Parts: sequence; C-alpha cells; structure tokens
Amino acid sequence: QKMSKSKGNVVDPMEMIPVTGADTMRWYMFTGAPAGGNYLFSEEFLKEKMRKFTLILWNSYKFFLDYATLANWSCELKRGELSVLDGWILARLTEVVLLVNDKLEKYDAAISSRAIEDFVVNDFSTWYIRRSRDRVGPEANEVDRNTCLSVMYGVLVTLSKLSAPFIPFISEEIFRNLTAEQSVHLQDYPQGDKALLNDQLIADMMVVRKITEAGHAQRKESGIKLRQPLAVLTYQVPVKLDDQLEQILAEEVNAKKVEHQKSSDGQLSVTLDTKITHKLQEEGEMRELIRQIQQMRKDQNLTLADKTKIEAPNWLINFENHILKATASISITKGPELKISKV
Repeated sequence: QKMSKSKGNVVDPMEMIPVTGADTMRWYMFTGAPAGGNYLFSEEFLKEKMRKFTLILWNSYKFFLDYATLANWSCELKRGELSVLDGWILARLTEVVLLVNDKLEKYDAAISSRAIEDFVVNDFSTWYIRRSRDRVGPEANEVDRNTCLSVMYGVLVTLSKLSAPFIPFISEEIFRNLTAEQSVHLQDYPQGDKALLNDQLIADMMVVRKITEAGHAQRKESGIKLRQPLAVLTYQVPVKLDDQLEQILAEEVNAKKVEHQKSSDGQLSVTLDTKITHKLQEEGEMRELIRQIQQMRKDQNLTLADKTKIEAPNWLINFENHILKATASISITKGPELKISKV
C-alpha cells in the first residue's frame, strides 16, 4: 500500500536508522532503485539487505583483520607471485571499478551499487575469501600468506573508496582503520588499472564455478556430504582448464583427482565417482571431527590465537597431526566424550 499518514503506515527513517544503520538504508535505496516505478519498503527489507550485503562486507573486512593480526602482517613483508585466484579477483575488481565509473558518469547509481554488491557477495566473500582460508591460517606458507593478505588489503581499500559515495560511514571506518589516513572522502576515486584485466581468466573461473555447482548438485543428489572426499571428478568442456584452476576445482568439490575430457558438442558436463573407499571414509571422518572441534571453538568464543587441548573417545592416529594443526590445538587425549579446553 502507498504510505499515508491517514492510514498510519508511514515509516519514519529516524526510527529505522538505529535498527540497521544509515548505510544499510542508503544502500537499500540505491540498489532497489526502480525504473520509473515505486519503492517497496519495510523494516524486514532493510534487515534482509543488512544480512545480504552490509554484514557480508563487514565480515570480509573482519576476516582480513583477524588473520592479518594473527600473522603480524604488514605491507612491507615479503610477497611471492600472484596465484591464479589472486589474478582473478584483481581482474574482477578492475572490471567493477571501470563499470562503476562509467555508470556514475551517467548518474546511474542503481547499476553501480548492484555491481559492487555482486562483487562483494559473490566474488570477494563467497569465492576468494572462502577459497583462501587455508592460505592465511597459522600453518600456511609465510610468503604465500603475505601475498594473499596483501591482495585482500588492496581489494578492501579500493572497495572502501569505490563505495564511499554510497555508504559513507562504513567505508570511512574500513579505510581509516586500514590506512591510518585522514578520510576516504578526501581520496581520489578509483579509476582502475586496465593492466590487471584478464578476460580469459574471468571466463575460465566462471567455468570452474559452473562445474563446482554441478558437482555439488550431484553430491546432494547422492546424499554425500561435502566433507566426504571423493576419488575423481571428470568434466567435459572444449578446452582443458589451467592446472591451478583444476586444483581450485578439486578443493572446492573435495575430489582427490580432476580429469578433463574434450566435449564434442561444446556442452559442459560433470561426472563424480561416488564410490567411497575405506581410505576416503577415514578422511571424511577426520574432516567431520575437525568440523565439530571448530564449532566448539566458535561456541566458546575462542580467537584464532587461542590454543586448545582436545579430549575425544576416538580418532584416527595417522591424522592426528593434521587434526591438531587444523584446530590450533597442542594435544589430543582419550576421554569419554569430545570436548576442548583452552590452554
């Protein structure tokens, strides 16, 4: 219904701002801009936008802070070569920066904000950060960890500048804390480095994500959890993917081996070997145990730097070192039930 004082359904913005923040309201109005139509507005719509964008952006920033602090990272630390995942996220970021500049020149805030949201949610958070967790953990290679954290830092600083006209408060908080400079609103607007563009890599990563989606669908259909490793994933496309992209694919679908077959009709198809050997079953049990311990750490509000001792009724001895490293634990001993204690 149309908002009307006589109907008593007018929403006071000053009542909504304390609920979701001014930036969430601004972002909702930008991304929901209708083409000549009417806005739909409610408190629930704002809360949904906060969950689906504002908090995801903030949690991406917090993820970087937590791991950068744990590693005592700084921009001056030695970095290695960019991985294929690093090159892809920088290419996608550049695409978005160029698009936003073009659209804002035409006063199109809706397409600009939606492009930023899609990048933050689907590319940076869901794909790059999630796929990079092992690269920044305590047991990761130091040089590669520094490279990954440097890329995250660069993406977040650029995002804070890019989103500053839309969400001035969150972008200011992120920028000032990351750079110690006076204000994001005193910076030049990002223009994008076209040297970072890589159309082929962006297209190939899209294929990887489509194969991943098909693989996950087959797991669900077969009733096999993602934590259970499988032997082989076979994909059919006209051209074989780069080895690094196949490695990403193997990790994402949790398959020990990825094989390519040339597609005769140009269509993408995926086949998973769902036979679970005794060895694969043992690894699946180990991963499930790690998941339970990590959930306990979360429930006890432990930080990444906190070390723990584990008690468990049973565990696979040959995976003991991996369990300890993955859960930031110093020991595992026999006990009547699974529990952890902070050292």
